[in-house]
Amino acid sequence: MAAPHVAGVVALIEASGVKDPDKVMQVLKQSSRKVADDTLNYYGSGHLNAAAAVSLASQGQLGVPDFLRWARDNGYLSPRFWVDGGAIALIPKLIMVIGSYLLAWLINRWLPFRWNWSFSNGVFFGGAGLFFLRGFYLFDLTQLPFRIAGSSLPELGNAFANTNALNPITASVLLPLGLLVILLGHPEWKWFAMGSAIGTSACLATSAVLAPQMMWIGDGLPAIAFLSVNAILCFGCAYLSIKSETANI
Repeated sequence: MAAPHVAGVVALIEASGVKDPDKVMQVLKQSSRKVADDTLNYYGSGHLNAAAAVSLASQGQLGVPDFLRWARDNGYLSPRFWVDGGAIALIPKLIMVIGSYLLAWLINRWLPFRWNWSFSNGVFFGGAGLFFLRGFYLFDLTQLPFRIAGSSLPELGNAFANTNALNPITASVLLPLGLLVILLGHPEWKWFAMGSAIGTSACLATSAVLAPQMMWIGDGLPAIAFLSVNAILCFGCAYLSIKSETANI
């Protein structure tokens, strides 16, 4: 039943003066209502909105102002959409970034080592990742790749499930420990593994304090205990690995 509804709206758009097929498609997309939590892009550009489509087509010209109006109506031009609307938890992410590098700096003070880009990238991707990509939205693209690219190591599990509750498998010492086991023999990538363990430690510790939500475990004290213990284990793995490397220098 979707096709006849869209065809009817297309007829209304053409009756409003927009005849070019590409511009008709543009009207349909820009006038649609965005569907929240549509990770797999079942709804494409969104819900069909006949009234908005006719109103947009009646203006007789589509351009930057029309796009800005669509972005405003859907919240994309509002900073609160990105910060408070759930797309990006900005404050916790900043705490994770600062905490990750603070932990790395402290270890570097105790066990002096040569700080390199591989280590810095590991700290960043373990702690916060490219978090600004989680709320990125384009009309016809599925959101899942952006959610994955915008996730830190502990958040990879809930990126697929489209939930804020952390997955106990990825939000634990398992991933950092696995990276250390696999990469410890590599001259450069081993520092990425060590950095990711530090970043993961900061991410889990921040989550334990600010948002202790876990799949299958729930929230509250059990989630806090799980995240705290694994944060300590991640830090311990990083510390012991760096201590072993610095002892050989």
